[in-house]
Order: sequence, then structure tokens, then C-alpha cells
Amino acid sequence: MALKPSQFLKLHRRSAQKPLRGSGKRSRLGFEQCEPRMMMYGGGLLDNGSTAPVGPVPNDSAGVGATVLASTAVKPDKLIAHFPTDRDIDIQMGLPMLDSLPGAAATLYLDFDGNFVSSWTDGSSTFNDIVTPLFDTDGNPANFSVAEQNQIKDVWSRVAEDYAPFNINVSTDYYGSFDNQKALHVVIGGDKGDWLHQNASGISFIGSFSNNQPNVVFAFDMFNWAAKGVEDGSGRALVGAAAQATTISHEAGHAFGLRHHALYNVDGDKLTNYDPGSGGWTAIMGDNLESDRTTWADGPTDQGANTYQNDVTVISSAANGFGLRADDHADTTAGADLMTSPISVMGAWTGKGIINGFRDYDVMSFTTTGGDVTIDVKAAANGPNLIPVASLLTANGFVANANAGSLTESIIHATVPAGTYYVQIHGFGDFGDMGQYTVSAKTALRMVVNPNVAGTTSLTGVQTIPTSALNTTAAPVGGRSATGLKTAPMLSSSPSAGAQGLGGEFSPVGNLRRDEAF
Repeated sequence: MALKPSQFLKLHRRSAQKPLRGSGKRSRLGFEQCEPRMMMYGGGLLDNGSTAPVGPVPNDSAGVGATVLASTAVKPDKLIAHFPTDRDIDIQMGLPMLDSLPGAAATLYLDFDGNFVSSWTDGSSTFNDIVTPLFDTDGNPANFSVAEQNQIKDVWSRVAEDYAPFNINVSTDYYGSFDNQKALHVVIGGDKGDWLHQNASGISFIGSFSNNQPNVVFAFDMFNWAAKGVEDGSGRALVGAAAQATTISHEAGHAFGLRHHALYNVDGDKLTNYDPGSGGWTAIMGDNLESDRTTWADGPTDQGANTYQNDVTVISSAANGFGLRADDHADTTAGADLMTSPISVMGAWTGKGIINGFRDYDVMSFTTTGGDVTIDVKAAANGPNLIPVASLLTANGFVANANAGSLTESIIHATVPAGTYYVQIHGFGDFGDMGQYTVSAKTALRMVVNPNVAGTTSLTGVQTIPTSALNTTAAPVGGRSATGLKTAPMLSSSPSAGAQGLGGEFSPVGNLRRDEAF
């Protein structure tokens, strides 16, 4: 049977347990405890009087493995029934159980399965009995379909990419405390008209992860907005997964202390509270509905043209307590990790990692018997923040830069003698150029090797990176333009930007409010 809202536990601001969800929850099997029953035990009583597990009760009301314990010292009315937990039910319904960094210092919990909050305040207004329906895009609330599971995985992976540089676990599988600096609860679903009655895609309270406000933020259903034909700030059809993920990261960013990145003209006059970015890049704390490459930024906030905010510094601050993720690979060939060796003669060496800062370099090694080598470094498949750039080195120095690729991929083709080689991976260099990558090194099978052959050859081509996809408003070094972008150190040449921009201009967002933050 379904529980009534009046039966729900009330959400405390810092509840030790995850609150029970409200009437927006999917229809689920309900459980009622029937009268205790003893099972016959053919072996007789245990001599030592200890408890004997009897197992699932035949024809019991739960029907899903409720276990009853029987003992020589326990009367029938004292039998204990163990029923499925919230997690058991979520799994039964098909909710993907996902974690980006198990064991991290904090958790960013993405709640897709419905929620009830008894009271939430934005500091000036208080909202009571907030019911958020579960995530449902196919009209069938009985379970999470394969399509819905894939949508949840897509959204989760995009948010995990945004928070990859930090020591925080992005999870759909959390049932613990929401104390300060412990976990942030992101309630996903519903619509602005359900209870907020403001034209917003989400709502949060700035700094709630470390102050006395509730550790919960709301991200409304952007898949529903997309289905209704809502457009992004550039007049394009809204992409549900991208808008949903960036809204989640945006609202969580507020809870971690971030304000909006705004847009100003040369005179310092504010054009919009939500920076719409360029033709191919947008700040996460700007227009959160854009489907461009979105990253953390360093730029002016909605508090004034001269109020600069470094998003990474704020999120990783002591106030939030979790900081940056530890560097996973050495910066030099001397400390390089060996890539995973091929499992077949036709396989490739493989590795993965995270660039957790625009000054971070990762180096990994592999060996070859000589011949043609193809190095392929790919950014995250969904919503990548990183623009990967690869270089091929030996212990003695530079071999080759990327000579093919794109915004999300860096490829090296080279012919080399036998030996040990190193793949150096970093970002292109604009602010927020951080994130996950995978790397493979495919080597040709050679039966005859002459290790004394010197020199390399590389194929023609260039890694093309559209300038419109770069955040050139806040370069890490040397001014606030593309001239400040970092290139590879200690190399005889550097990757070309292949500057064939997508072009186009932006215009102020207008009156559509992307979210509310107080």
C-alpha cells in the first residue's frame, strides 16, 4: 500500500536519516506485518538454545524475502520480520546505483526517486510540505524503464564531470546524513509551478552546505521543459540531459557558496544576471540552460563588474571542507604510471585519469617493439569540460604533438623505434579546462626490431579546437584573452588551436529566469 503524506517523517534541516518521500513517489509494493508465525523445524530444538535462522516465511505478506528468526527462547509473538530497505526498493524499481568517487570526503546526492520536504526556506519566505514527484519521462511510474535509466546515467555522468576535480562523490546511492560538510541533497523533478510559483529552473540558498540553512536544493524537470519546446538562451531547442545536469551543478554550486556569473558591457553596466557565454562555451554559474561546453569560471558576479569570483577556489574552500581531488598521475616521466598492457597482440595500452587543474599534467608510459603508434586521448563522453591535449615523449625529451583530433579528442600518429614512451596529457589551458579522460596507445606488431633506428615521422594534420568553445574571458596566465592560453612546456612545438571558430553573437537572456538563489 502507498503511504500517506501524513505518515511521513518530517525533514529536519540536518536530519540524520534521509527523509521519507511524499506522494510524488512512484507506486510501489507496500508491506504490512501480519501476525507472527512459527515454521516447523524438522531437526528439533537447538541444544544450546541459540537463535536458528528460519528463512523466508512461505506466503508471507512481503513476498520479497522477509526473514523471520526463531529461537528456543523466543515465543511466537516475539518473532522479528526484516523488510526491504529504501535502497532495496530503489534497486527493485531499477534506479541506477551510481557513484563517481566512493569514499570521498563529501557526497553530492542526486535524488531522482521522489521526495517530501516538510519545510524549506530561502531566507525570506518559507515553503511547507513540498512534494516532488519522481523522475518519470515515459508516463509509467511503476518502475524506471531502460530509457529512463539511460537518461539518469547521462545526467549523473555530466554532473560527475563537473565535480570531477573535487574530492566529492556524485551519487544516486546515498541514504545517510545531510549534515554540514557531509552531504548535499539535490531534489530532482517537478516544476516551478508546483510550489515555488516563480519562473525558475531551480532554487537554492547560497552557502547552505556550511551555514544554518537546509542542506537541500531543487532542480526542476528539464526533460519536461525540453518536451514542451522551451529554448535555451541562444534560441536553440533545449537539450534535456544537458540542461538538467547543468541546473543540478549550478544549484549545488550556490549551496557551495557561488554566485551567478553576470555579463557587463565595457562601461561596467550589467547586461544580464546570467552570462550567456560565447557561441560554444557557457559558465556553469551563468546561463544554466545552454547546451554548450560548460565549465567553472573566473569572472564578474551579479554583484558588480569588479566582483570577481573564482569558482574552483570557492568550491574547494575550507568552508565546504572537501577540497580538490588528489592528483592521480605524476607530472613528469620520472614518476609516470605504466598503462594497462594489452590483453591481446592486437589490443592497446590503456589508461584513464582526471586533469584537476588547468596547470595539471598527467604522464603515463607504455612500451613498443617499434613501428607505427597511435595515441588517442578522449575527454568524457557526456558533457566534457576538458579539452585534452596529448604529447608523446621519451625519457630524453619530445617526440611528437597531437596531429589530429578535436575539441574532445587528441590523437598522435607517429612511427618510432622500440623502447619506452610516455604520453603527457593536459588541458588546452582556458579556465575550467579540467575533467576526465581516457587514453589508449595502439602499437603495431613487429617481429624484427632494430633499436638503433633513430628519429620519428608523424602524419600531417592538426588538432582542431574551435575558439568559440573556449572560455577566453579569464585566462589563467597573461591577461584576459586567448593569448593567455597555456601551451605544452619544454616542447619544441605546441598544438595549434586550429582557430576556425563557430562564429555568431550572443544577446542578453531577457526576462526568463534560469534559477533562483538567495
